[in-house]
Amino acid sequence: MTRVPPTQWDRSVTRKCLLAVMLGCFLVVSGNWGQEVLGLVEAGKVPTVAKADEGGETVPGAVPFWTEEQTPVDFLEAVGLVAKARWRQLYRPPPTTPSPDRIRTAVTLGYLVGESYLCVQAADAQQFRNNNQEVMTYCRTLGFGEKVSPMLLGQAKLAEMEQWTELKVSVIEGYQALEQSLMDQRDEDLAVLLKLGVWLRTLEIVSSVVLDSPEADFKKLCVGSPALIEELRGAYVQMPETVREGDVGKEVGHLLDFLWRNWGRPDLVEPNAEVVQKTHERLAQSARKLSLK
Repeated sequence: MTRVPPTQWDRSVTRKCLLAVMLGCFLVVSGNWGQEVLGLVEAGKVPTVAKADEGGETVPGAVPFWTEEQTPVDFLEAVGLVAKARWRQLYRPPPTTPSPDRIRTAVTLGYLVGESYLCVQAADAQQFRNNNQEVMTYCRTLGFGEKVSPMLLGQAKLAEMEQWTELKVSVIEGYQALEQSLMDQRDEDLAVLLKLGVWLRTLEIVSSVVLDSPEADFKKLCVGSPALIEELRGAYVQMPETVREGDVGKEVGHLLDFLWRNWGRPDLVEPNAEVVQKTHERLAQSARKLSLK
């Protein structure tokens, strides 16, 4: 059967549906924290995912915390709905000249992709275009700059025209194109590092937002969910030992272990402000080591 390519409208609807599911994933939890989130829902501050009961009535329904279909773009958008995020204050300086170490370059490219998501969330055209130039430089260093150049130029044009809805779709598809380019070069390990870099930068951003909202009762958004941490750890351990035992690999591994110890273990109690503070500091510290030095 021939598959019909999705239209722009189809993709837009898909994104909205995924966002709705993701909101439920991040915000529906058990215990006292779940009751606090329920209060937000009842106040109309947080959308919820619904399902039909036996009588056909629609009632709020719990969904899994996280699925592979959810992207960092979904994550940032969800946080923006429940927190007063000052996105433009969360930019970081551009990285240094790309390293000859392809492992470090791949992780840094992931951090840059995460930065582009932040620029879209902030609706900042100039910052997006500046960051896009860095993405191009790192893609060239990894050997596929010419292949993705038309796509990146198209994204810059969308930002210039402030077509943010279209740009959100494009940056998600753009990440997939970068990942596929690495796979086509048989750089599967670099593709994993790209993914890890994207998520680690996203978690650094969100942990900062949560840290700046001490009165809020959504601290678990700091890392999304235990399932996300397990997913990232699972991707990491699939890489060859030679990659994991290098300087970059060890730093990523230590960071993921820290996140699991503080957020992913099933026996953990509810997070507090101190844990959020330590998490943000650890994410920021690793970001400097992995992508800014």
